[in-house]
Parts: sequence; C-alpha cells; structure tokens
Amino acid sequence: MNLTVMRSRLRIDLRDEDSTSYRWSNSQLDRHVSHALRELSAAQPRPRTAVLRTTASGRSIPLSSLTDLVRVEAVEYPVGNYP
Repeated sequence: MNLTVMRSRLRIDLRDEDSTSYRWSNSQLDRHVSHALRELSAAQPRPRTAVLRTTASGRSIPLSSLTDLVRVEAVEYPVGNYP
C-alpha cells in the first residue's frame, strides 16, 4: 500500500472526507503515518539480510552503510554457514 492509498483510508477512518474542508492537511497525516511506522518498526522490525565485504586481514566491519539498523542477530562466516 502506498502513502496516497493509506492517507485516503485514514481520512475515511477519521471521517475527514470532504476535500473542500479537510480537518487535517496531507502533510499532517503523512507525519503521523511516519511516526506510526517508526514505532511499529521499532516494536516489530522486518528481518533483513546484507552482505558486507571484508579485507583479507580485516577483523571489524563498519555497519554505517546499513540504514535503519535495529540490531545484528547473526553473522555468517563463511557465507552460508550459520554461526
């Protein structure tokens, strides 16, 4: 579901369907949807995987390239072998 559809459904739930006099602006609804998604993601994060390359002598891997990282649950080395 995209943001436009979500906003339309939210307006139905809020009984704010008169486009000539909305009680809440699109930006206000978008901000609240964004807050709700952040809270949901913190409580129930979507599992993701990433492959990060290392150097031959490297013993640490920077995680800064992983956006919205909540936690690292497992690391495989070599790839395909569960720790």
